Amino acid sequence: LAAYRALTTRADKDAFVLGFVDELLALLGYDAVGLAGAPVEARLLAGDYVSLHAYGWTEFAVDAETQQLTVTTYGIDPYTADDLAATPDQVTARVPAIVSQFVVTPTRTIDQPQVFLPLVR
Repeated sequence: LAAYRALTTRADKDAFVLGFVDELLALLGYDAVGLAGAPVEARLLAGDYVSLHAYGWTEFAVDAETQQLTVTTYGIDPYTADDLAATPDQVTARVPAIVSQFVVTPTRTIDQPQVFLPLVR
């Protein structure tokens, strides 16, 4: 816990937690977090496949022509209720930044969109 608390950047904290989670997954026989070794063509553009130390949201965009999926997570530094009460102007002025972004390229494209409906019995 002391090693984690000594970390000062969001990226370092994310890497620490991700390393811990990946070790646990390996012990259980699962793949590591992320798309390395996945049967899809994926390219990491920014950050990592996880963003654990930011308040944010994720945008999923599919290019109509190439059908590439771009996954972009935006975030701001976390804050507490006390931070918001003490310095509301500073907290609400935080500008979101890209904290994670990757692109997945399809192995084949679909000429006509398909709709899949759940089967209900």
